[in-house]
Amino acid sequence: MWSSRRFRLLAAIAGAALVAAAGLQIAVRLRGDAPLSGPVADPTWRARGRACFESSGFHPPQMSEGSLFSWSEERASLRFPALVRSVPYRLELRLRAPRSARRPDAQVALSIDGEVRGTETLDNRWRTLRLEVPPDDRRGMTVGIQLSDSLARGVKSPRSLGAQVENVSLAPLGAAIPAPPRVLAALALATAAYGLGAALCGAGALAALLVAFFAALLLAQLLLVDGAFVGRHAGSQLLCAAFALAACGLVRFVSGRLRSQAFPEWPAAAGLAVGAFCLKLTLALHPAALVGDALFQVHRAEWVLEGKLFFTSVTPKPGFEFPYPIGLYVSAIPFWSLLPDHVLLLRALTLGAESLAAFGLYLVVRRVWGDVFTALAATALFPLVPIGTQTFTIGNLSNNFGQAVFALALISLVACSQRSRRLVWIGAAGLLSLSFLSHFSTFLIGVVLVPVFALVLPRGSWARARPVLAAFLLALGLSYTFYYARFHDVYRATLERVWSGEGRDLERSITSPPAEKLPALARFVRDSYGIPLLLGAATGLVVLARAPSKDPLTGAVLAGLITVCGFGVLGLLTPAELRATLAGQPVIAVLATLGLSAAARGRLPSRLVSAALAVATAGHGLSVWIEAVAPP
Repeated sequence: MWSSRRFRLLAAIAGAALVAAAGLQIAVRLRGDAPLSGPVADPTWRARGRACFESSGFHPPQMSEGSLFSWSEERASLRFPALVRSVPYRLELRLRAPRSARRPDAQVALSIDGEVRGTETLDNRWRTLRLEVPPDDRRGMTVGIQLSDSLARGVKSPRSLGAQVENVSLAPLGAAIPAPPRVLAALALATAAYGLGAALCGAGALAALLVAFFAALLLAQLLLVDGAFVGRHAGSQLLCAAFALAACGLVRFVSGRLRSQAFPEWPAAAGLAVGAFCLKLTLALHPAALVGDALFQVHRAEWVLEGKLFFTSVTPKPGFEFPYPIGLYVSAIPFWSLLPDHVLLLRALTLGAESLAAFGLYLVVRRVWGDVFTALAATALFPLVPIGTQTFTIGNLSNNFGQAVFALALISLVACSQRSRRLVWIGAAGLLSLSFLSHFSTFLIGVVLVPVFALVLPRGSWARARPVLAAFLLALGLSYTFYYARFHDVYRATLERVWSGEGRDLERSITSPPAEKLPALARFVRDSYGIPLLLGAATGLVVLARAPSKDPLTGAVLAGLITVCGFGVLGLLTPAELRATLAGQPVIAVLATLGLSAAARGRLPSRLVSAALAVATAGHGLSVWIEAVAPP
């Protein structure tokens, strides 16, 4: 029998789903007759695509003479898969067809759903061609571009060149572009799936409702970016939501079969980690999501598959060389042939490592401090720390992956220092080795952080420090022997360049004087964490300093803080600029949740401050997620 509480919960989740769909409908109508306008694709390293249509028959975009355009082939098409045709539209294409003086001007025929609607002559000048699209009962629209002739691109690349398309614009006439019913239904179902997933993991009605609204806010915003509601993004949203619901159902099944649980609320932490993973994966699947260096990561993974295991990369100006280890790429090999989209594969592995680290934070905070609220809050806050999202969205996936694995290794080392077990020790050494072999900055930071952690352990700590140092030395030996020992010439050449003062005269160089680098460092720290999160972390540091006993988790937090600050100072005074702020992601998350939870237990003013900082922190983290998606 279903209790009235369950019925109320389902009713609340269903209400949230309906509100999400209605909210998207209202937001779409508020857009009015604003056109969906922009290039075919982004030619910069960001490599953003268009969310409102799918293109075929186009070459990669390029810049020339101040124009951003994409060459079409002799035949090309633009497909708006979910466009509601109940209102009239105006389609505008800005294009030209450069030809030599000895060749006649090209003729272009524009068609809608295979029916030719107009023919024009194109020459070397930019022209804007317009098509009126009358109302229709059909869903979706395909715009065809047919050139009378094409230019041969060359012997090595025989693809044809038709016209240069600079801009595509679709505007409704006298009304807003309607939101397709199936997109509204997909948003409602996705919202309900996240709410039900939270309920399966033990969340109460209010908590499940908050999760549903949080998911709805993000998903609806993603559908609005570049008119994704007339594209295919709603399908990927629903797919990720279904995965989240299935994973939460599995968590519920496993928790129901466990007879004894040290931490009965662990399914809630697992649900938070799963939800963050699926929401970030939804963001990564958006057509207008920034690609950045993710393609660089795929190319390096292809090198590893071809047997090229040892290679380097360079820093920003003046380009100092350093080893670029392969942990992420080796981890992807078992799945390489299963998922053809290799950018998505590397992103999923990175997000999976981050979600495991978030769940690990719950386990270690719950075990050492015994604080349920702080443990769950740390799991929820960790994926919202801006530096993690920023590193992920620019495509520095190996660094993201390495730091997430290192956080898991440090959590295992805390467990080792409490009660050394062989299996935990082996796991800690393995995770530490994988993190060292995933990114060079993770290796350098870890080489400092782990010994500092061993030093700051409580008194009588040799028994505690011994397994920590043993795991560290094993990981250090393995990573050096199998990878870093092969780069002595690189180390020597880089040190010689640094010692010679190379690059000091370059603008925004990592060898600039400290006075020039200090403002940039301050802005970087602010942008990496956000003011609300830093205020919460400062409060947590005060709480930690006033604690009567010093435990291994406190030691790990202090070691992380000391190391991150130390590398910050080192980068200020020397060219050794590392992304140490990423290593501070779990440290700041734990400190902030500790400070906010302590303030929430105080009197009314401190509770109000805690609530305000929590809302501001979550809002800032969500805004960084959304900023990762923008039209080209």
